[in-house]
Amino acid sequence: MLKREQNQRSIAISLEQGLFTSKYYQLKKYIQTETQDVKDDGSGYNKLYKLHNKIVDEFKFNNDLSFFNQENISEPDLGLEFNRNILRDVIRYDQYIGLIRSLNLNHVNAYVCDKRSGEVNENFYTPMYDSDYLI
Repeated sequence: MLKREQNQRSIAISLEQGLFTSKYYQLKKYIQTETQDVKDDGSGYNKLYKLHNKIVDEFKFNNDLSFFNQENISEPDLGLEFNRNILRDVIRYDQYIGLIRSLNLNHVNAYVCDKRSGEVNENFYTPMYDSDYLI
């Protein structure tokens, strides 16, 4: 399992177990504040729809060059970044997994590949490693 998938699994398990750390508290608080006017449809999709549109329309994207250049290696805080309206490159998948799992929704990861980029199996995952994928 790749590191980013391990991070996502850790986030999902922590949220399912009700782990109450600062980052998860901030995330839940953000979701409650931003979705309080959304009519509960019982599925959570209306809330996810609103949150996703807010990210698209209002969040600033941080390309994290200082992080990748090891100039600033401080660990990003999932909940804090939401409250700052920042989508960070280094945790962008984690941020979405946090939203999805906080709304009690399920997800799958899909790796986009074709004959130019190989296949996914136990022995071969390059160049999917650290490339984009779908949630």
